[in-house]
Amino acid sequence: MKTPRCSKQLLAIAAAFAFALPAVVQAQTINPALTQRIQSDGTNETGFSSSTNGTSSLFVGDGSTDPSNEFRDVFEFDISAFTTEIANAPATNGVVFSISITGALGSMPGFDLFALTAGEDGARDAGDYQAAATFVKSFTATSGTITADVTSFVKADSTAAQTFSGFRLQVTNPAAFPSANSTADQIQFGTIGTNDAKLTIVPEPTTIAMLL
Repeated sequence: MKTPRCSKQLLAIAAAFAFALPAVVQAQTINPALTQRIQSDGTNETGFSSSTNGTSSLFVGDGSTDPSNEFRDVFEFDISAFTTEIANAPATNGVVFSISITGALGSMPGFDLFALTAGEDGARDAGDYQAAATFVKSFTATSGTITADVTSFVKADSTAAQTFSGFRLQVTNPAAFPSANSTADQIQFGTIGTNDAKLTIVPEPTTIAMLL
């Protein structure tokens, strides 16, 4: 039985696409080069735990012994090896920040993600607690995985030839914490080094995917 001419033409077109299209590009995941949990006495940063300490818990909120102590988390990602992937990522949701919540204590008024605009050097520094930063997104979740589109910030860092792109999680409104009590009010993210945040670089859809 002869193959209809139209079928032959379709097969020829499909074969041409198979040879012409590049291999499918996979999403790239970047783990933080540095993770810090930094605490403050309500005015100035006073101490921190870094990613080298794998036994330190990671959370935002206050402490049970002194509610005026606020804890913030800082993540710095080495993006220097991903300049091409970042440049080719879509302008929206091309680079996504994510981290999983492992627990919640007390009463939390919500928390925010900020993109650092200063201090992005991959170095352990308590000053990152209040380093200049731009608001990205607010969250009220107490479980699951939170995500945020950070494409514009990472693209800007990469275009500026910065080695690191940094982000900070912090309480939305520390004044909304319950008054002094013995209960910690926290959103928890597990242990430093085991449940850190990550950046996912999502590639542009391939031509064949857009045709489907």
